[in-house]
Amino acid sequence: MANQAHLGILKKGVTHWNSWRMEEGDILPDLRKADLHGLNLSNYDLSLCRMEGAVLSKAKLKRTDLRAADLKDADLSDCLLEGAYLIETRLTRTDLRRAYLKQ
Repeated sequence: MANQAHLGILKKGVTHWNSWRMEEGDILPDLRKADLHGLNLSNYDLSLCRMEGAVLSKAKLKRTDLRAADLKDADLSDCLLEGAYLIETRLTRTDLRRAYLKQ
């Protein structure tokens, strides 16, 4: 299950989240099984996040940093991933149906 404190920070917006990530660089956010359906997470730093089983269907992840994030078993169907950074991202059994993956 997702760490509720991390989820609360995420929902405060991109500026708050990215600042927190810079200040707390040693923390690996835990967003496992979080319901992030339809959220605009564009430009978020989600690198190294634990997001196994998260629901991100119809989410906007434009230019989102997902480097080395664990998205195993996550739902990214109908997701906008335009310009997202997916280097070393774990996508085992991730649902990417109808996801938009343009560079």
